[in-house]
Amino acid sequence: MPDPNSEDTPFGQQLRQLRRTKKLTLKDVEAMTGIHNAYLSQVENGKIARPAPDKLYALAEVYGVSFDQLMYAAGHITKQPHAEPQGNEPKTLVGAVLSSKNLTAEEEAKLAEYLEFLRARK
Repeated sequence: MPDPNSEDTPFGQQLRQLRRTKKLTLKDVEAMTGIHNAYLSQVENGKIARPAPDKLYALAEVYGVSFDQLMYAAGHITKQPHAEPQGNEPKTLVGAVLSSKNLTAEEEAKLAEYLEFLRARK
């Protein structure tokens, strides 16, 4: 993240900074992730405060940042993860969820709820 310790910078603005640092347009990110540029714009402008974990995972891949950091910055997890990627991070969303350690009961419940949502979409 541009400044992971900055609690003052809204999440959407942090994402915009990441995108601009990579010199990407919203259309570029849409093409790379499949996330519609209108949705991305709403996230960056704070209209969507907490994007879904699957979208954050795709953005983490494109922006070259830690999925855990995005999850923390978006408010999905409450424990501050390591600021730097560890190099052995999982390559899939499922792998990221399964490798999460020391989840709170609330975080486990949210992950279970999200998994139910994914299964219901099939």
